[in-house]
Amino acid sequence: MKALQKPVDLSRSQLLSILFLICAAAVAHVSRISIEVSLFAGALVLLRLIRLHKTQQLPGRFLISLLTFTAVVVVIYSQPRLASLSTGIAFLVILSALKLWELRQRLDLYLLSFLGYYLVITQFLFNQELWFGALMFAIALGLTAFLYSIHFVRTPGWRQTLRPAFILLLQAMPLAVMMFLLFPRFASPLWSIGLESDFASTGLSTEVSPGSIGQLSRSHAIAFRVKFDDEIPPPNKRYWRAAVFRDTDGFTWHYQPSPLLARLPRVLEAWSHPLGYEIEIEPAPNDWLFALDIPAVIPEHAHLSRAFELVSDKPINKINRYHLSSFTDYALLDLTPAERQRALALPDTITRRMRQLVSQWQAKAATPAEVVHAALDYYRTQPFYYTLTPPLMAGSNPDDEFLFEARQGFCGHYASSFILLMRIAGIPARMVTGYQGGEMNPLGDYMIVRQSSAHAWAEVYLADRGWTRVDPTAAVAPERILQAI
Repeated sequence: MKALQKPVDLSRSQLLSILFLICAAAVAHVSRISIEVSLFAGALVLLRLIRLHKTQQLPGRFLISLLTFTAVVVVIYSQPRLASLSTGIAFLVILSALKLWELRQRLDLYLLSFLGYYLVITQFLFNQELWFGALMFAIALGLTAFLYSIHFVRTPGWRQTLRPAFILLLQAMPLAVMMFLLFPRFASPLWSIGLESDFASTGLSTEVSPGSIGQLSRSHAIAFRVKFDDEIPPPNKRYWRAAVFRDTDGFTWHYQPSPLLARLPRVLEAWSHPLGYEIEIEPAPNDWLFALDIPAVIPEHAHLSRAFELVSDKPINKINRYHLSSFTDYALLDLTPAERQRALALPDTITRRMRQLVSQWQAKAATPAEVVHAALDYYRTQPFYYTLTPPLMAGSNPDDEFLFEARQGFCGHYASSFILLMRIAGIPARMVTGYQGGEMNPLGDYMIVRQSSAHAWAEVYLADRGWTRVDPTAAVAPERILQAI
């Protein structure tokens, strides 16, 4: 312990190295934290760089405590939500910057290096691409070389430290692989859009707040398995309906259960033969069962709602299996005055430029269907991008910001903005969440639908077709719909 408390005399190259490595490990987090935290941390790093060699003149405990208190206040008052992943990242970044001002003992160097490792590890919560992993490995290699230099080598050089550091990381690889394969990993079954975090995992939830999500991971947990009686529908017909959302305050879509039906309504006009299949659903925290489009037969211990949601009579706390059939081509001419009013309700956040955009479409369109096509053309021709790492949209209207500025998002962004545009045009619209796609199990005659296939789309009510599915995501990223999974 005394060795850790010994004063250290770092060379200029060592100081520059650790400062560069901490900045490199933290820079990708800048987009995930508030601008105030980024500026405060950047100022700390810049001032430390100016006072690079003045280790003996570093601030005392009182000033360090004052800086730490100020940093905590900046984080608390600048981050949108205190209990969120981005706030935790903000604390990690700003504490790493503060630790640069406290490099007096060997223990301080170890702690700063470990903070650098944490900065690297937390990057993988947001990005798991191969090139990014290689970049993080290079930073981890630099941190390991720095630790080696202060522990083993008196006059370190990069040639003396990089080679043994690389060997150490290679020696740790088998242990890392073993822990990855054998250590239990807990997959959340929720599509956590709308929860306290700005980092979400694919799945289903009772709230959809795409504007507050800065990252959506792909959970590979199984949602359900499907075995078809006969033909397998193509990927663009595999829309597994779960929940219907009609109410929004402009930031979050809230789920409210629809009244249950005793039987299929007579207003349903089927244009195809029903498709038979059996579903084995995994335990889930809600009572939604999944079905392709509109069920033709309601399974035992289940009911159909007026929004054509299939609802279980019992909690789904164990694996549940049910057989049903569905219509994939149909007309559903069923809309009461109260439902129409609800499907046209607009939040107070609607902006002038959203209304102007819709007015342009209406001036050229002769029918509501042509307005729908104009909206899809807008998504298709403007520079919209499908991404699971969209920027945060925390302004007064996230949908407006998405439509005219960010133009980067996943299915929740496209469905939410499209529905509001339709309502502005006087076309009843609502959001449907569920799953889209599925992959055939090569070892069995059944299909697997994973949490990563969670999807959101829109339904609009047209006079000659009734409720009609419209998926604006398909206009921007057709590969998301046409792919097998």
